[in-house]
Amino acid sequence: MIGDGDAGALDAYLGRRNKSCVGPTGALDHIAFFADDWSACRARLNALGVGFTERAVPVLGIRQVFLVDPDGVTVELNFPEAATLA
Repeated sequence: MIGDGDAGALDAYLGRRNKSCVGPTGALDHIAFFADDWSACRARLNALGVGFTERAVPVLGIRQVFLVDPDGVTVELNFPEAATLA
């Protein structure tokens, strides 16, 4: 869990979201998971037409992938960077 800190920094990191429209997910902003096999996951997302954004985080050795589930919750997947370079 990450506390409510600098809202501007969070917007810069995750992208700006409409905070006045909480929606069916309540106060939940996003949820993160460790994952593996970014190549297979990317192929599946593309095949299903699911949009996503990604970024490398060298200091943590991960590639982060963000997508939005059908209920509007942002899902963060963290892949080991070495696996994404293979």
